[in-house]
Amino acid sequence: MGVDSARAGSGGGKGLMMSLVLIAIGLLMASALAALLLARAPRLATICGVGVAMLAGLVGLIPSLRALLTGAHESFVIAWCMPGGSLHIGLDAVSAVFLIPIFLLTALAALYGGTYLRPFWGKRAIGFSWFCFNLLTACLVLVV
Repeated sequence: MGVDSARAGSGGGKGLMMSLVLIAIGLLMASALAALLLARAPRLATICGVGVAMLAGLVGLIPSLRALLTGAHESFVIAWCMPGGSLHIGLDAVSAVFLIPIFLLTALAALYGGTYLRPFWGKRAIGFSWFCFNLLTACLVLVV
């Protein structure tokens, strides 16, 4: 299996925009798993869920705004054994229009959700809630 990056855009820093989007996706998936593993410690699960979701939202907002404002586009292609081609993840101005609200609302909803779920610590599975929230956000970004 090889990794091939096809990038097109203007200016320096080629590949940085796509890397930041992939980092944001990775952060969301890692924090989802961490929050699930910390389910018995609601305070730690909330800190992990809120903190990393806000960080991922801000990290993902940077390349999305840049792609929208400059019109630059990048893609990341991974060859795999599945019939029908390869995995292709791209970022352009059209996808940025959808990614900006996703990343912005993720950060804001995580901040609100952290305080909203505080009364349920010890009564409900808070770690599972953050697992679902962060995994949903990562999937939304991948779909766009």
